[in-house]
Amino acid sequence: TKSSKKIYKVGVIGARGYVGSKLLRLIENHSQLSLECVGSSTQVGQELKKSMPNLKSNLKFEDINAQNCSKYDVDAWFL
Repeated sequence: TKSSKKIYKVGVIGARGYVGSKLLRLIENHSQLSLECVGSSTQVGQELKKSMPNLKSNLKFEDINAQNCSKYDVDAWFL
């Protein structure tokens, strides 16, 4: 029998820049990860695709930080 693989919902805080873009691409191409939210205090409201057109996500940058991250329904955070 096939065992179903759990899909983990993840968020990224500090998603801008070289490392952030590489991490987002890895998450997007991972079969067991679902990108739920991205944080960048300087890009709040901007579409992720505008900064990183190679990504398929329709998410927008949010102002996510250590004080408010608990309100998001994610299994894990990447910082």
